[in-house]
Amino acid sequence: MVHTIYILQNKTTIEGISSRSRTNYVRVQFDSENPSNYGIATIREGENLWNLGWKQNWKNIMGSKWWFWFGDGMIYPYNPIIHNRLIEEAKIQSQPQDDNRTSSMIQQSQQ
Repeated sequence: MVHTIYILQNKTTIEGISSRSRTNYVRVQFDSENPSNYGIATIREGENLWNLGWKQNWKNIMGSKWWFWFGDGMIYPYNPIIHNRLIEEAKIQSQPQDDNRTSSMIQQSQQ
């Protein structure tokens, strides 16, 4: 039963057990042409980068037909909303320190 829930949430057993007790950091590549353009972003509490909704999660893990239930397990698409936010955080984090302060002050003044 619990593994069915994990499939519907697109979580591993380890993620299900430790999701409340650890912070998840993700290396985010935001420039495919230059591998050195990346940053480290934090997945917020309650977020799951791979959760695409229960129906799509089931298809990603089990396949669209029962005979695909033993698929390759190699492709795991990201939730586009969370992924885009992580890319923006990574871009800001990768800026030189002075630029980070300026960017932070601008964001605070806009709120």
